[in-house]
Amino acid sequence: MNLRLDLLINRRCLRAVTAAAMLTAYSGTQANEVPGYGFESAAQEITQLFWLAETAKVCAWATRGDADWFKLFSVRFLLDHLSERDRLALVSMVTQDGYEKGVRQAAEEGEPPPGAGLGELPERCRRA
Repeated sequence: MNLRLDLLINRRCLRAVTAAAMLTAYSGTQANEVPGYGFESAAQEITQLFWLAETAKVCAWATRGDADWFKLFSVRFLLDHLSERDRLALVSMVTQDGYEKGVRQAAEEGEPPPGAGLGELPERCRRA
Protein backbone atom coordinates (compact mmCIF):
# COMPACT_ATOMS: atom_id res chain seq x y z
CA MET A 1 0.00 0.00 0.00
CA ASN A 2 1.36 3.43 -0.76
CA LEU A 3 2.03 6.06 1.88
CA ARG A 4 -0.68 8.44 0.66
CA LEU A 5 -3.37 5.77 0.96
CA ASP A 6 -2.07 4.82 4.42
CA LEU A 7 -2.35 8.45 5.56
CA LEU A 8 -5.87 8.75 4.16
CA ILE A 9 -6.97 5.57 5.93
CA ASN A 10 -5.34 6.69 9.20
CA ARG A 11 -7.01 10.11 8.99
CA ARG A 12 -10.43 8.54 8.40
CA CYS A 13 -9.89 6.08 11.26
CA LEU A 14 -8.91 8.96 13.56
CA ARG A 15 -12.08 10.85 12.61
CA ALA A 16 -14.20 7.76 13.26
CA VAL A 17 -12.56 7.19 16.65
CA THR A 18 -12.97 10.88 17.55
CA ALA A 19 -16.64 10.84 16.59
CA ALA A 20 -17.24 7.64 18.54
CA ALA A 21 -15.44 9.06 21.59
CA MET A 22 -17.50 12.26 21.51
CA LEU A 23 -20.76 10.38 21.22
CA THR A 24 -19.79 7.80 23.83
CA ALA A 25 -18.96 10.54 26.30
CA TYR A 26 -22.54 11.74 26.04
CA SER A 27 -24.47 8.52 25.54
CA GLY A 28 -24.88 7.95 29.27
CA THR A 29 -25.68 11.52 30.18
CA GLN A 30 -28.91 13.37 29.79
CA ALA A 31 -28.76 16.34 27.50
CA ASN A 32 -29.42 19.76 28.89
CA GLU A 33 -31.26 20.71 25.73
CA VAL A 34 -31.86 24.40 25.31
CA PRO A 35 -35.25 25.17 23.74
CA GLY A 36 -34.82 26.78 20.33
CA TYR A 37 -31.13 25.85 20.13
CA GLY A 38 -30.57 23.28 17.42
CA PHE A 39 -28.14 22.09 14.83
CA GLU A 40 -28.16 25.29 12.74
CA SER A 41 -27.19 27.50 15.68
CA ALA A 42 -24.62 25.00 16.95
CA ALA A 43 -23.10 24.60 13.47
CA GLN A 44 -22.57 28.35 13.15
CA GLU A 45 -21.23 28.62 16.69
CA ILE A 46 -18.79 25.71 16.36
CA THR A 47 -17.51 27.11 13.07
CA GLN A 48 -16.87 30.45 14.77
CA LEU A 49 -15.10 28.74 17.68
CA PHE A 50 -12.96 26.56 15.38
CA TRP A 51 -12.02 29.67 13.36
CA LEU A 52 -11.09 31.47 16.58
CA ALA A 53 -8.88 28.55 17.67
CA GLU A 54 -7.20 28.33 14.27
CA THR A 55 -6.68 32.11 14.17
CA ALA A 56 -5.06 32.00 17.61
CA LYS A 57 -2.75 29.26 16.34
CA VAL A 58 -1.91 31.16 13.12
CA CYS A 59 -1.16 34.31 15.13
CA ALA A 60 0.98 32.36 17.63
CA TRP A 61 -1.35 33.33 20.47
CA ALA A 62 -1.92 29.64 21.20
CA THR A 63 -0.07 26.41 20.62
CA ARG A 64 -1.48 23.68 18.43
CA GLY A 65 -2.28 21.70 21.58
CA ASP A 66 -4.11 24.64 23.12
CA ALA A 67 -6.14 25.18 19.94
CA ASP A 68 -7.01 21.48 19.69
CA TRP A 69 -8.03 21.39 23.36
CA PHE A 70 -10.24 24.45 22.85
CA LYS A 71 -11.91 22.89 19.80
CA LEU A 72 -12.59 19.63 21.64
CA PHE A 73 -13.92 21.50 24.68
CA SER A 74 -16.17 23.59 22.41
CA VAL A 75 -17.61 20.53 20.71
CA ARG A 76 -18.23 18.80 24.03
CA PHE A 77 -19.87 21.91 25.49
CA LEU A 78 -22.20 22.38 22.53
CA LEU A 79 -23.10 18.68 22.39
CA ASP A 80 -24.37 18.96 25.95
CA HIS A 81 -27.03 21.43 24.81
CA LEU A 82 -28.35 19.53 21.78
CA SER A 83 -30.83 16.75 21.18
CA GLU A 84 -29.44 13.34 20.27
CA ARG A 85 -30.22 13.87 16.57
CA ASP A 86 -28.52 17.28 16.53
CA ARG A 87 -25.51 15.85 18.38
CA LEU A 88 -25.05 13.26 15.66
CA ALA A 89 -25.34 15.92 12.97
CA LEU A 90 -22.80 18.23 14.65
CA VAL A 91 -20.24 15.46 15.17
CA SER A 92 -20.74 14.38 11.57
CA MET A 93 -20.13 17.96 10.40
CA VAL A 94 -16.91 18.58 12.33
CA THR A 95 -15.45 15.18 11.41
CA GLN A 96 -16.34 15.51 7.72
CA ASP A 97 -13.45 15.45 5.24
CA GLY A 98 -12.26 18.99 4.61
CA TYR A 99 -14.17 20.75 7.40
CA GLU A 100 -11.21 21.54 9.67
CA LYS A 101 -8.96 22.17 6.68
CA GLY A 102 -11.43 24.73 5.34
CA VAL A 103 -11.66 26.53 8.68
CA ARG A 104 -7.85 26.47 9.03
CA GLN A 105 -7.43 27.89 5.52
CA ALA A 106 -9.94 30.66 6.27
CA ALA A 107 -8.00 31.56 9.42
CA GLU A 108 -4.69 31.61 7.54
CA GLU A 109 -6.18 33.91 4.90
CA GLY A 110 -7.74 36.18 7.50
CA GLU A 111 -11.21 35.42 6.19
CA PRO A 112 -13.90 34.13 8.51
CA PRO A 113 -15.83 31.12 7.24
CA PRO A 114 -19.00 31.96 5.26
CA GLY A 115 -21.90 32.75 7.54
CA ALA A 116 -19.73 32.95 10.63
CA GLY A 117 -20.47 36.62 11.21
CA LEU A 118 -16.89 37.36 12.27
CA GLY A 119 -14.50 40.08 11.20
CA GLU A 120 -11.15 39.53 9.54
CA LEU A 121 -7.82 39.41 11.33
CA PRO A 122 -4.60 37.86 10.15
CA GLU A 123 -2.32 39.87 7.79
CA ARG A 124 -0.16 38.16 10.31
CA CYS A 125 -2.43 39.24 13.09
CA ARG A 126 -2.38 42.99 12.78
CA ARG A 127 -0.69 44.71 15.70
CA ALA A 128 -2.31 47.93 16.84
